[in-house]
Amino acid sequence: MAINLLTDNQASIETDMTGLAARGPGVSVARVTTERFHGVASVKVTMPSGVQQDWGVVAPPGTTDLAISASTDYSFQAQVKGTATETSRVAILTRDSGGTIIAIYPATVVADGTFQLVTRSITSEANAAFVQVVAGSDTPDAVVYVDCLQIESSSTASDWRLPSEGSASISLSPSSSISFSPSASTSLSPSASQSPSASLSLSPSVSISLSSSLSPSPSWPGLSGTMEVT
Repeated sequence: MAINLLTDNQASIETDMTGLAARGPGVSVARVTTERFHGVASVKVTMPSGVQQDWGVVAPPGTTDLAISASTDYSFQAQVKGTATETSRVAILTRDSGGTIIAIYPATVVADGTFQLVTRSITSEANAAFVQVVAGSDTPDAVVYVDCLQIESSSTASDWRLPSEGSASISLSPSSSISFSPSASTSLSPSASQSPSASLSLSPSVSISLSSSLSPSPSWPGLSGTMEVT
């Protein structure tokens, strides 16, 4: 699972509108707590009477705020709630080193009145240097609510995560070690032995497999149960 490249506030709008802005003449955006998919808030986006596919709420606002690598897979997503039968949209803007738009990649869904996941995956151009994600509507005068934004370096969209949660995937070789912060806690049963296919599960969503290919076949007394990482 890749890391969300946005900030926590851009991804979930829990604090304020820092890192988010309106894009397009007549577009208005505001943080609201009356609608949300995650946490306590979302962005309310009100579209004007004329719309374009790159208008809506944009993250990040600066054209050169978020750097990406050229010729690399990226995936984008957002939860968008619009009025039933209207068209909700998420678009990706790739930019060159000077901040000029190279391409706009939209993805749409016919709204059903609930939060809906909208995703798009691309391969960045050979001259791509920066990226933005814009969420809004292709319907004039529409009102949509946007939450759970994510940009990740991946060929497919993975489960949404706050950027501060990082990546949950860990792969260990026999000689690998893990360092935990002082706040981490470990819960192990008093005694157990390692079976050839035993595994150690961590929360959130981390799994470490202990391979039976180690020679001689080892045992780890007491290595069972769950490990909580905070």
